[in-house]
Parts: sequence; structure tokens; C-alpha cells
Amino acid sequence: MTKQQIKTSPLSYRNRLALKRSDELFVRIMNKLSIGKLYRNPNYTSRMLAQELGCDTRHIAASVAVHTNGGNFRMLINSLKLREACRLLKSAKHAGYSVEEIGLSAGFASRQAFYVAFHKKYNITPREFRQSAFASGAAPAENNDMEIAEQ
Repeated sequence: MTKQQIKTSPLSYRNRLALKRSDELFVRIMNKLSIGKLYRNPNYTSRMLAQELGCDTRHIAASVAVHTNGGNFRMLINSLKLREACRLLKSAKHAGYSVEEIGLSAGFASRQAFYVAFHKKYNITPREFRQSAFASGAAPAENNDMEIAEQ
């Protein structure tokens, strides 16, 4: 393969990251994002994560793509934010909070960004989700379009 072919091959960077190393890196990524709840920071980037983990952003991109069936870092972050928002919307402890406050607390930069992402994933508004959760005692099923691949 020539240098030009390597640079333009969209999957080439994924092939450079060994599967075992990719698995280990993804665990570190998820731990860092989840335990520290870094996904709540609307300005958090893969570059910031790479610096904290001491690796390259391309390795993060490759690991996330492998473990989320082709997804990217931003999609992973949004998936974590939406999961957190659903948890808060269903929580009786947070019933006094507005839907907008919950979206901002989950890490969305604005009410509009929260509503658009939520409706796109669940085909229902956050307000309707919350009403349904409290009316039936259980929230609608959360279909995960950002499934993490089984290991």
C-alpha cells in the first residue's frame, strides 16, 4: 500500500489499534467518562480525554468505533447524556425539576439541543417521556441505537 492509500483509507487507523489494546482503552474511556461524569460538560472533547488518558485522539476514535458498532466520540457522549436524562426524568427525586433543567444537568448545552437529541433517539419529547413514566409507573422502553458491542 502506498502512503496515499493509507491516508485515505477510512478504516486504516482502526486496524493499527490491536483489539486487546482497543478493549483496554475503551474500558478506560468509559470509566473516565462515567465515573467522573465528564459527559455532563458540554465542551468536553476527545482531545481533552486523550490528554487525560495519555493517548492519541485517533486511538480513542478507533476504540469507540469498534465498541459502538461504528459510532463516534460525540455519539457516545450524547448516548451517555441521554441515558442520564432518562434516569433523571424517571426519578421521583427530580420531579420538581423542569425538563430543561434536567437536560442541562445531563450535559446538554441548551434546551433545544436536548429536545432534538431526545426526540431523534426515542421519537418522543422529554416531557412526554416523563409524563408516560409517571402515569404508568414505568418509563417507555429505552431503545439503544448506540449499543455497545458485546465482548
